[in-house]
Amino acid sequence: MSETGEQGLKNIMDINADMWSDGTAIKPTKDGKKYTPTLKAFTSARTFKEAQIDDPWEVEVVFGDNGKGFLDPAIVHDTETDGRIGIAYQVPGDDALPRGEVFTEMIDNFLFEVLGPQSVDPNKKVTTTWAQIKSDY
Repeated sequence: MSETGEQGLKNIMDINADMWSDGTAIKPTKDGKKYTPTLKAFTSARTFKEAQIDDPWEVEVVFGDNGKGFLDPAIVHDTETDGRIGIAYQVPGDDALPRGEVFTEMIDNFLFEVLGPQSVDPNKKVTTTWAQIKSDY
């Protein structure tokens, strides 16, 4: 269990959801094959459950599922804040899974296509903000 425990997702997303789904066989979806070619079939322990994703959240894209609404990897989108949460390979203790590669594909192939390049406001960067805070003292 993570440091946030079973309340973690509920607190982060402010919805009544859980991710307990031990032994869920996951296969890549059509979008999974398109955007995350490294993703292969695996068994997930903690999936998003599509039926539990409530407003203002929506399921944005599913890369892998069990055909019954258990999702991993997937990205959910907050329609109020425009924030996103993505998960991939919610399997404890298996460092052989290509998590990094799949997350990179999720970002590079899907999010870049959906969002396009994003500009960075240098005044909102952590180092700039920290320097300004320190100079005020």
